[in-house]
Amino acid sequence: MTRRGFTILAALTLLAVVLAGWALARRERPVATLQLDEPFLPELGERLGDVAELVVRTKQRTITARRTEDGWVVVEAGAFPADPERIREIVLGLAAMRLVEAKTADPAKFDRLGLAPESEDAKRVELRDSAGNTIATAILGKRKWSLYGPGKSGMYVRRPDETRTWLADRAVDLPNEPLNLVDRNLAFIPREDIREVRLHVGTPQEVVISRTAPDEPFVLQGLGPDEAADEAKLNRVVAAFGAMAAEEIVRREERPVPADALQARYRLFDGTVIDIRLWREGEGEEARYWVAPEVRLEPQPATATAPQTNGAAAAESAPETAGGADAAKAQADEATEEDPAERAARWQRRFAHWVFRVSRFLGERLTWTREDLLEKPAG
Repeated sequence: MTRRGFTILAALTLLAVVLAGWALARRERPVATLQLDEPFLPELGERLGDVAELVVRTKQRTITARRTEDGWVVVEAGAFPADPERIREIVLGLAAMRLVEAKTADPAKFDRLGLAPESEDAKRVELRDSAGNTIATAILGKRKWSLYGPGKSGMYVRRPDETRTWLADRAVDLPNEPLNLVDRNLAFIPREDIREVRLHVGTPQEVVISRTAPDEPFVLQGLGPDEAADEAKLNRVVAAFGAMAAEEIVRREERPVPADALQARYRLFDGTVIDIRLWREGEGEEARYWVAPEVRLEPQPATATAPQTNGAAAAESAPETAGGADAAKAQADEATEEDPAERAARWQRRFAHWVFRVSRFLGERLTWTREDLLEKPAG
């Protein structure tokens, strides 16, 4: 190596050492080096069993979950059942939250941390007992990413009656809208459980898609000698209801089912029948589709054999919705063990008092006609 080359290499090495030292000096200190370590809401930890109402206020809306004799419900979603695990996650997360560093006490700087009243990031949370008395109140702001390194963040917080702000040791995900607190998937139906789907039930345009055994393909009934069904579309219709997730939930008395609503019907091998009243509000890109399901159990046909759902296979066929693969497998395991009568009753309780707005592209599938389901001639 020449003297000039050696000098350049030495200079680059020195620069790298300087930059590494600068980066090391600027990196986030691990929480273990911080002196402060105290509970954020000590009063909550002492009264966890008393929590009967959770109220979250954002700049846009208020979200209320309330414990009733039948379980937790979300008030702004027509008192639809809340996901109890979601409520538990929030309450326990707040109770476990600990302060690790004091931050600004200057209200003019609160917005930087997402803690100003007008901030888009600020969420005020209040926990109450069954008598309506406040147990704990807090304001949660922005996350402090990678507080402990990759994968775990902290959060800026403050108590409403204090001007001091704090950095807490964990982040708690509060809902942005009422449906963040419910299981939005209408129902989990493994494909192998479905025996028949009918569209436009009770009309001259009625469409029947069926099969006689779980391992057979679905067939569009009534095909002419020169007609062929579009199998991809048949499969989309079959999967449509099981893939539906609520985009809005309203009580039936507030949005009655129209007299001219269409009807679709799903029949399962175990005798479960799901009748779905369906209607559209608006046109084109602004169209909104609503469904009102009803569930009943019919005697199982003697020629049909109820399939034994394989948990892994059912999880693979589950819709890719908010629950993810773990939730799909849990649902599949539950579907394998649950008695058909119990499942039908559970679904009926879930559907009986509400109507659900669903995505346009899934709602449209239940309005397809026979012509829509035929293969189009080439060219």
